[in-house]
Amino acid sequence: GLVAFARGATVLSPLSVNVDDLIDQLNGIEVITKDDENGTAIGYALYKTAHLISEFSAAAAYKIHEPVMIVLTDGLQDPNPNDFGNVYRTMGLEEAASFAKKEGIRVYMVNFEPRIMEEKFKPNLHEMQRAVQMTGGKLLIVKDADQVAEALDEINAIEKSQFTPPEDLKR
Repeated sequence: GLVAFARGATVLSPLSVNVDDLIDQLNGIEVITKDDENGTAIGYALYKTAHLISEFSAAAAYKIHEPVMIVLTDGLQDPNPNDFGNVYRTMGLEEAASFAKKEGIRVYMVNFEPRIMEEKFKPNLHEMQRAVQMTGGKLLIVKDADQVAEALDEINAIEKSQFTPPEDLKR
């Protein structure tokens, strides 16, 4: 599935095995430029996606075994100031990761925000590390698109699972 996020989190594609559709959706994502739509609500996106996976698994004819979530972000947890008071849009990373862990979802985060390694952002870096480690996942810091691809290859090498559809879906 694919969930895009900035100030909010929007499901662009439900869980699917159709990679081409997911890539089409991914290619259609546009960077937010309006201040009233901007923000980096990573915790909210993580929670909403974990909830989506959990609900899908509960409703589906088959169980998702060892689900994995990959969060690709160019930012730090920084909700829009207009959302303070909204418990979902300002949800912290560790609270969202705790929900993902409870649902058995491992979270990997690929961050390509170069400032994350600066001393003043160390608390943000540690927050991200704690959140993903809580779920059994990993934080990967990258500097460019080539390193994003390498990070995804690394996750793919770690997470080897096989999708076996139920008999009624094999037709």
